[in-house]
Amino acid sequence: MIFLNSLNEVNPAKKELSPMTQYSYQGISRMKVWFSQLTGILGMIFSSIMAICTILGIRFLPQNNAPLTILNDPKITLVCFAIWFLVIGWSVSLTLLNSLPTLWVNEDGIYISAYLFFKIKIPWSNIVDIKVGTIPFGYILVRTRKISIFHKIYGWTYTRTLYPSFLIGKDISNRDKLLSEISQRINTPT
Repeated sequence: MIFLNSLNEVNPAKKELSPMTQYSYQGISRMKVWFSQLTGILGMIFSSIMAICTILGIRFLPQNNAPLTILNDPKITLVCFAIWFLVIGWSVSLTLLNSLPTLWVNEDGIYISAYLFFKIKIPWSNIVDIKVGTIPFGYILVRTRKISIFHKIYGWTYTRTLYPSFLIGKDISNRDKLLSEISQRINTPT
């Protein structure tokens, strides 16, 4: 795992951290997380292939000798279609890829798994709140000040704010202990 600090930059000085407690998904819940991550990866591949094929399809359009404006040029339409394939496809795919992260907690803050291979550090001072909004399936939303731009999708989906957020599933190990520790840390001034 690569450690990222709260500004999402690689931290070259891997200083020794206090002991971390890991909270992850086990059994059938782990299979759900893997399925969600696999679906995200396949979605990125599919949307990228569709965008590339759309761009390549421009070459096979019939040539028109009449002067074209931006409003009636079919090439512009296909380019816009390819861009939307990438934007929507990658946004949905990255949302699926990061939907239920593994969490590590220590004195410095929370580390969440993101984009399969990274850990992102969220200092306790950057956590805004917990248990806000109406979240389906017994999930808990944790809103923060900084994670990544794609984590803003969770904040917008569930609370209509642009706070980056992450979900804690109901099947995560030691969920009550995790929620109580987060609640204590964000309500205690440091």
